[in-house]
Amino acid sequence: MYERFIARQPILNDKLKLAGYELLFRAQNDDRAGASRTATSQLILSSTMLFDWNSLVDGASAHVNFGAEEIVNGAALLLPKEQTVIEIPPTLDFTEELIAGIKNLRLSGYRAALDGYAGQAVPETVLRYMNFVKVDFREVGEAGQAAMKALLAKYEAKLIAKKVETWSEFERAKQLGYSYFQGHFFLEPKILKRREVPGTEAHCMELLRLVHQKPMNIPQVEELLKQEPSLLYKLLRFLNSPLKARPVEVRSVHSAIALLGDDEFRRWASLVAVMTPAVDKPSELIRTGLTRAFFAKRWRE
Repeated sequence: MYERFIARQPILNDKLKLAGYELLFRAQNDDRAGASRTATSQLILSSTMLFDWNSLVDGASAHVNFGAEEIVNGAALLLPKEQTVIEIPPTLDFTEELIAGIKNLRLSGYRAALDGYAGQAVPETVLRYMNFVKVDFREVGEAGQAAMKALLAKYEAKLIAKKVETWSEFERAKQLGYSYFQGHFFLEPKILKRREVPGTEAHCMELLRLVHQKPMNIPQVEELLKQEPSLLYKLLRFLNSPLKARPVEVRSVHSAIALLGDDEFRRWASLVAVMTPAVDKPSELIRTGLTRAFFAKRWRE
């Protein structure tokens, strides 16, 4: 058994009422963020297949940080669009493909936030897609806090004051017209944990091979999932989670695949098959596997 961790920090409105949570991947049971290039993939897996989504977000929005690869390959589509805000670092290389990925997520019903904005050179097209802009109060200082408000005034995005550490900063952010607030001054991130049953690497890699065949051999996929309790548990947990709002509990592999459809099932399997045996693997190896799976899918289309 392995333990998985998610940190959760509230985002509050000007009345200090809950507006949402930022969900953060943690590799261990403390508040050190660390560095992991697969953090988003692991967070998606844990939040939808190990943790109870409703307990995580309690009816509020979930802000999840994404990199360019996860935006382009559609990993966000495994998360519920009504409750998910895709957070995008302003330091990314905003290529045409990445901007198209952001646009597609917005058209699919997801909201987007530019996370940690401090006046970086972000294309105006990207700024117009944003529902929120999170300004890092520690980085920009008092003059910058007002400057960011003025700079972004022509856009419809609501401003979130990030890393608010004192009562005076909260009051100043309100006076400047910021709509939401986040920081250790209010609450430090809370660490939540769940146990995960490890999967068999051979089964995971075979699943990855099978789902990227066209046409997909459904009976072979069913047989494989029945042999691997870890994968089967994650599939049924994902389908029966409250975020899917199924009127009837899904109990069979055949029904699960039929309900998801080929494309979404391939997306689910590509994520789970690579991340399940990845507990003791270097993150770069995992990232390479996900990238290969994505381009293999694109090549066959």
